[in-house]
Amino acid sequence: MSKRITKHTLDERLEAVLNVMEGNRSIKKMAKQLEVAPETVKRWIAKYKGDGVAGLTESKTWKRYSPQLKTKAVEYYLKEAMGVQKTCEKFNISSSSVLRKWIKLYTSGKGDYFALTGPSISNPSPPIHESSPPLLSARICTSRQSIRTSSPLTSLFYV
Repeated sequence: MSKRITKHTLDERLEAVLNVMEGNRSIKKMAKQLEVAPETVKRWIAKYKGDGVAGLTESKTWKRYSPQLKTKAVEYYLKEAMGVQKTCEKFNISSSSVLRKWIKLYTSGKGDYFALTGPSISNPSPPIHESSPPLLSARICTSRQSIRTSSPLTSLFYV
């Protein structure tokens, strides 16, 4: 799994939020100074208002969502017409781009639309043991499902 890379430290995000909230800078100027989109600064402010400083801390890994939550969120968005941002807030979705991706998959007409997006919280992928041979580790990373069903070594790597 890839690690998330944050462009700005917690202190930088907090300083930006406080500068905007105290009226020292506009969202647009703060965004330009930090080289981020104004929507990013708005999102930081919303997270700060909702969860305080803890809302500004970034996870080191990507957040995973269950297929059920994805379906509920998309159906809510389509049915209630509350907007992407409001839906993200209601379902605690990390970013509006995440929800937009789900909406695109859901409305594409493809069969099992959320199976294409990888494992979920309710069905996380097992860890790869450090003693795994390099080629097998790479294969596990790229094709976990086929290994689970086809490899006699499965019991060695999955608990």
